[in-house]
Amino acid sequence: MSDSESLTAEMALPPYRAKVRGFYHSRWYNGYVYFGATNALALSAITGAALLRDDVQPIEWMFLAAAFLVANLAEWLAHRGPMHRRTWWIAALFDRHTLVHHVYFPHDDMAARDHREWLYVLFPAFAIGLVFATALPLALLAAFLFGRNAGCLFFIVAIGYYLLYEWFHLVYHWPESSRIGRFRIVRALRRHHLVHHHHQLMQRYNFNITFPIWDYLLGSAYRERTLP
Repeated sequence: MSDSESLTAEMALPPYRAKVRGFYHSRWYNGYVYFGATNALALSAITGAALLRDDVQPIEWMFLAAAFLVANLAEWLAHRGPMHRRTWWIAALFDRHTLVHHVYFPHDDMAARDHREWLYVLFPAFAIGLVFATALPLALLAAFLFGRNAGCLFFIVAIGYYLLYEWFHLVYHWPESSRIGRFRIVRALRRHHLVHHHHQLMQRYNFNITFPIWDYLLGSAYRERTLP
């Protein structure tokens, strides 16, 4: 994109997006490079953990399902908690999510225009470090209590779930008319996330980003047919 095209695009931004860009923007950001690096790092960690496995028994594979449910609950808790309620120890997560992401993408304007706007969708770089710092000691604890395979499987799920979250969330903010956006499962999950982007509902409903398991189990799934 040329400088003149970039300036034209900036001028065409709706006021709420222009306001966010005024204090949260990077002219050097490239969504493809950033997301590619995130995938490479996460997949390398997953591959390393997979290579440490040793003759996984059938019952040990059940640990994958348990770890997935734990990860889905962690997603719900993090989203309902520090991502929407400012806490002193991780205020940047609240600022980045509630004050930037939700302002930039209201429920009636969800699509990113190009990869530069992925800056307002994907987690910042410190987030994957936080995931690693949380997952590693828990994986070591699982290995101590249940064996090395359990620890490896837990770590695989934890890092894999982070990557799944990023992929799902990014797809929700692609244009609905895109090829992947037309899949029925994507439309259903995108609708679930769109409800959460309604400013009157975001503090109470639809905190799961990937699969709304704990939203339904804990009663935070929005069940009305229409938005307020």
